[in-house]
Amino acid sequence: MYSKTKIDRAGRALSKGQFKIEDDEIESEIIFDDYRQAHLQPLTETTHQLQTWLSSFGRQYYIAQRLKRKPQILRKMHRFSVRLTQLQDIGGNRVIVDSNDDVEILRRFLRDHVEKDSNIELVRACPKVSDFIFTSKSGRS
Repeated sequence: MYSKTKIDRAGRALSKGQFKIEDDEIESEIIFDDYRQAHLQPLTETTHQLQTWLSSFGRQYYIAQRLKRKPQILRKMHRFSVRLTQLQDIGGNRVIVDSNDDVEILRRFLRDHVEKDSNIELVRACPKVSDFIFTSKSGRS
């Protein structure tokens, strides 16, 4: 894998479209693509773990996973002047349930599984849980 500095340099060059020579653009594309692709395995492993846990959930659900596309990543980097290695949403999972009541049940269900699983180390917990059901996107921080 590449150093954070090299990854950030490639991301910055691609988001600004500024290259000294054509070879720099090609190298930046390769580094960027490799970095983005490196998120796929942990994302897939997380999806499989969710499927294992949710097999005993007892309610309807659908698990979606996504790896953010290159143009969206570059736009976000440019818009927020952020380094590529700072982005925290390159990949993600979403569990979709039937009702708003199921959301809270699911949240507690998953929290309990994370707390009980000795293979999971919670690196950072969110200080507050946002209400994404009743808060418009423009009202979120």
